[in-house]
Amino acid sequence: LNKPLELMILKMDKFRGNIVVSRKAISEVELKEQKENLLSSIKEGSVIKGKVKNITDYGAFIDLGGMDGLVHITDISWTKVNSPSEVINLGEDINVKVLKFDEELSRLSLGIKQLTENPWDNLDSDIEENSNVVAKINSINDTGINLLVNDKYDGVITLNEMTWLKKPPHPSKLASIKDTINVKIIELDNDKKKIYCSIKQTKDNP
Repeated sequence: LNKPLELMILKMDKFRGNIVVSRKAISEVELKEQKENLLSSIKEGSVIKGKVKNITDYGAFIDLGGMDGLVHITDISWTKVNSPSEVINLGEDINVKVLKFDEELSRLSLGIKQLTENPWDNLDSDIEENSNVVAKINSINDTGINLLVNDKYDGVITLNEMTWLKKPPHPSKLASIKDTINVKIIELDNDKKKIYCSIKQTKDNP
């Protein structure tokens, strides 16, 4: 009440003495202007600020003011992410990089991880084959354990590298998510950007 608003007149009925006005119509004009300004200033490689509007299983939609863009789950972090909500929060203000811009569809593909250096371009000194490292368990499945090494590299322990037993138990019987464990690096896969690790090789073969 008593607050001035900018409105657009949609209809005037002099006979009834009515005027129909709209706030939505003004908002649409403002959004259109914002979108035009945004489209004129962005290009692939641009870094812009936005707000997290919606989070799904496959990524997050970012409101850039006038239009939305999508950050796919694989472009959120250099390491494996189980869910976008692990890294970003609804309503959060974040910087994003424009990866692809389709003018015809007005579709924007955005990235967050591209704002930082790819850790695989310059491996840490302790990341080398046959060295032992401490890693955190990220997830566990039927085929093995997924790790986070040095908080920035994806690691994996396959079933046959769990234990010296001929029939290893299910990985969940040996460790729990978020546990920190000592592992041996047995292979660096630059193509898949993955470190293959072993628990059993940190111990003597009984």
